[in-house]
Amino acid sequence: MLTKCSECGHEVSTNAKKCPNCGAPIESREELEIENRAPDGKEGNGKKTQKEIWKEVLSENRWNSWQPKKICAECGYVGAPVSITPGTFLTEVALWCLFLLPGLIYSMWRLSGRHTGCPKCGGKMIALSSPRGRKLYEELEEK
Repeated sequence: MLTKCSECGHEVSTNAKKCPNCGAPIESREELEIENRAPDGKEGNGKKTQKEIWKEVLSENRWNSWQPKKICAECGYVGAPVSITPGTFLTEVALWCLFLLPGLIYSMWRLSGRHTGCPKCGGKMIALSSPRGRKLYEELEEK
């Protein structure tokens, strides 16, 4: 990846420590400024380095610390997954009250179909700290 030297404007690799033309220090790739696209709009005007954005994303305190942050592979939602149970509780109660065996079968089906997923679309969520999760997050930030 190439960037322009802040002193002389010469194109320099981001892996270089200093500009070969004038000797000015070059920021590393992680320190290059990228647009801050905060969804709440509070910090939308400023610029943050990629390192600062990742630190902020991985250390946000709006989720419980014991629950890892995840990203939905289908809709891009970032947050904590929720437990999703098929069927309805009302149907389960009605079957238990009226018919014992169908109520038992329905309850077993509901419990065996329970899974965690995205609260918005029900899709599979991937840990944000995994390589695939980071790639998905970076792709969403580019859009």
